[in-house]
Amino acid sequence: MHQREKTERLLKQEPVIVWIALGAVAVRIVLLFYGVLTFGQEEFLSIYGDTPGYLESATNLLEGRGYSVDYFGTLYPETGRPPGYPVLIAASLFLFKNTMPLVMFQIVLSGIIPILGYLVISRLFRKRTVALASAAFLAFEPLMVILSVVLLTETVFIAAFLGALLLFFYALSQEKRMSMAFLAVSGLLFSAAALIRPVGLYVLPIVILYLLFHVRHLAPPLKKKIAVSVIIFISATSLPVGAWMTRNKLVADSFALTSLTGIVSYFRLGVSVIAVERGTEYGPIRQELRARAKRDIGGELRDARNAGYYQRETLKIIKEHTGAFTKLMILGTFHLFTHDGYFDAVQRIIPGLKAPKSAAQITLLARGEFSRFAEVAQKFLAWPWMIFLAARALWILIFFSALYGSLMLWTKKTIPRKSLLFILALIAVLTLPALTLGLAIEGRMRIPVNIFIVSLAFLGIAHLLTLVRQRTLLRR
Repeated sequence: MHQREKTERLLKQEPVIVWIALGAVAVRIVLLFYGVLTFGQEEFLSIYGDTPGYLESATNLLEGRGYSVDYFGTLYPETGRPPGYPVLIAASLFLFKNTMPLVMFQIVLSGIIPILGYLVISRLFRKRTVALASAAFLAFEPLMVILSVVLLTETVFIAAFLGALLLFFYALSQEKRMSMAFLAVSGLLFSAAALIRPVGLYVLPIVILYLLFHVRHLAPPLKKKIAVSVIIFISATSLPVGAWMTRNKLVADSFALTSLTGIVSYFRLGVSVIAVERGTEYGPIRQELRARAKRDIGGELRDARNAGYYQRETLKIIKEHTGAFTKLMILGTFHLFTHDGYFDAVQRIIPGLKAPKSAAQITLLARGEFSRFAEVAQKFLAWPWMIFLAARALWILIFFSALYGSLMLWTKKTIPRKSLLFILALIAVLTLPALTLGLAIEGRMRIPVNIFIVSLAFLGIAHLLTLVRQRTLLRR
């Protein structure tokens, strides 16, 4: 049966997923109306600090200044943010003189994403209940709901990534007649995802390696067609990204998808490592490193041609403070996979909210300020702040359940180990680059892989519950 027919039949057999998708759209429309009525459209759509950067590039593009950014009155070619999302903003402004149509498009995508997630998880884990639970998570997880109704990249990126992954799996399931069209569109979507969020670039080698590993055992008569299919896929994933990297090389001597990697590493990771080493505040060290860079560079600090300087200086800081760096990486990884992000998001969407002031948990733990950590926790032992303590506890439970679920899948081989390794590799490449943010890591950085983490957690919890039931029956 054709894969499209299989998908249609699956959705007809699962009316729940349709209701989940409709619920996802409804919740976001309600939040959008609330936000616009409370803050006004322009302010609400820009409640996150990254939004003005996307808007500036899009506006400059529309007004004939090229894809550029203004640094203190001087225009520079924009090499920090890839063009995917700013082009969508520019298209919305050009066609409708407004960014609201783009947000409505994101809301529509938010209804499609649970369906894509359901189909992907069904293929990976072959568990209907896990797929439905994961789809519901994609539809109603609070942070995803909030981010999908403002001008940020997450929603479009996740839709492109899951769509690419689904088509990729469809193509691999047809080994004897591998669909070149599926592979080509899948490759283009993977590349589009990378042009929306640079972290998508790290996915490309993983999916290419998985494809090569998957087809290595095929019989000789198939290898010619498979070879052509592989070339098509690699071309579709690589050419758009490669073209953008070449453009950056020509305009700013930076052959990279984004020139922000070095800058972020220096001003986030470098600062964080020194803060952990000295046990001091983050802000003054940032100013110290900024003054050092200004002295050494002499020009505009964010100029893409300075990327090499930042990379060298960051590596020097890491070598000089290896212990602090190791400590930060361990704490950062735990923080990355357990941070909910709800406290920050709620403060943005509720005006005049008098929330308890506190340093981030990772900052306090990194400095060894355990007494202050207890003080912060006490501030949240009141309504409604205890909800955020519960949310953090929930994500810690999800994290450890996902670890257990991964171990269970590996030992019991309920799915092929190559599939599990593929999933874990995707989680790694989509989240671990966030460790360059140092003490600034937050839950938003983990959103692209939440679906995999939650699915593994559901599997782990289900297995534990099965063991408990079995032992209870044995005792009886």
